Amino acid sequence: MSAKNTYARPKTLRSFPSVHPRSLPPFVEPPNFLTLYPPLPPTHARSTREVKCLDDRWDEWEVTTHVLPAAYPRVTAFVRLPPRQTTPPEPLTKEVRAKEMEQTALGLIELKHSSVRGEDFGGSMEEEPSRVLWNVVNRYVKSRRSGIGHGGKKDITLLLTHPTGLPKEIWEPFIQYLTHTLQSRESSDVCIAEIWSIEAVQHGDAALLNEGRLGDLHDWQDLSRDILNFLLHYLPEISSHSPSIQYPANLERVSDEIATKRRTAGFTNRTLVAIGHSLGGCTVTQAALAYPSLFSSLILVDPAITAPWIDRTQHVKTIVLGAIRRRSVWNSRDEAHRSFAAIPFFGEWDPKVLDAYVEHGLVRDDATGKFVLKTPPRQEGICFAEARVGCEVFELLPTLHPHIEIRWILAGKHLYPDVTGDWSTTAELVWRRPENASNVGMPSSGHLVVQEAPADLAVHVCDFLTRKYKNWDEKSRL
Repeated sequence: MSAKNTYARPKTLRSFPSVHPRSLPPFVEPPNFLTLYPPLPPTHARSTREVKCLDDRWDEWEVTTHVLPAAYPRVTAFVRLPPRQTTPPEPLTKEVRAKEMEQTALGLIELKHSSVRGEDFGGSMEEEPSRVLWNVVNRYVKSRRSGIGHGGKKDITLLLTHPTGLPKEIWEPFIQYLTHTLQSRESSDVCIAEIWSIEAVQHGDAALLNEGRLGDLHDWQDLSRDILNFLLHYLPEISSHSPSIQYPANLERVSDEIATKRRTAGFTNRTLVAIGHSLGGCTVTQAALAYPSLFSSLILVDPAITAPWIDRTQHVKTIVLGAIRRRSVWNSRDEAHRSFAAIPFFGEWDPKVLDAYVEHGLVRDDATGKFVLKTPPRQEGICFAEARVGCEVFELLPTLHPHIEIRWILAGKHLYPDVTGDWSTTAELVWRRPENASNVGMPSSGHLVVQEAPADLAVHVCDFLTRKYKNWDEKSRL
């Protein structure tokens, strides 16, 4: 690689007992009678909106929001923790409420561990054929007013996958910085034709559509399967003549012939670059392990891929409890913004990202007039309780097809031993698949790279895309 790696290649990689990685369960087309598409949430009453470029000289981008069925059936059955048989005093004291939340967090974690141990919860996928969930995706494409000509540059499609607890729109400041940076480099051979940002079923707008269908048990494998379901069966074919064509809000399933071709040979007119952060980095890597033909390269932003020897017990308890007990209701967006800005956790965010979170992470509750988090805190905690997918992906990394280039972009401000590990463990992570890989640490950011340093991240991504796809020969893509 032309740039020096932050993490040098270790002389040896330590051995460890296998975690016995599972294969991704297959998914099928849901029965027709179950695929009556729900309407988009009221926040998307407009068919399109615009993301302004940071410089008036450059193109504007249109955003459209789309719905598709999630992978069917799900990996886990619909399970709820039994209600607690307690009668707390009225009004509920702060101490009692804190104890209740801690017990709930421990219950959710134990439920996940029991699932890993293979215990039966009285349900199975076969017993619940009526549970169809929905994914929501945003598509970003240059405004038709901007024109589509790009002087023969290499067209790429970006797929963005978000971290736990944050909506698909959390990427929009990064998109602004990236498109500005890329367009300002006249010598670059790269043109972004489309950007797609997918939302997990319990996050953001998807959580609104799936309300009442989300249980207390979740497996990150399902997000990996949702990513593949979208790419194989619902990502529309792109036309080289009309890349700005508009798609319906309800994405239609492509033909079996097209899906089969994608499974074996990839896309016809797309070069797909996936950028995944934390949860999204882990699950999109698992998707690439299963169907490598779909991906040209992976940009993994401090991904939640975890060495099996790391004891995450206390860390998981902390983040699950932190999610469950977070405030979720405000009288107005302005109040929510002030509340977030006063918390050190959010104080490190780029102001544009915090603005995007307040705008797209909250929804008005018509019954009360208050503003609530789209992603329920309990569902965020359930997602944090994941016990094994990060370790499964860590073990399987050496098997990732060498044609997929990996660019690791890692937290540099602090070390996060409970995410990618200490320095030596992180070095082992990024060199488990040494072919066609490089890495860089970001001194300007901790784990929340996309939120804290989107401008710096955009420069790193632009550097990678410019180098990777310079004088790109389409025949070299498998």
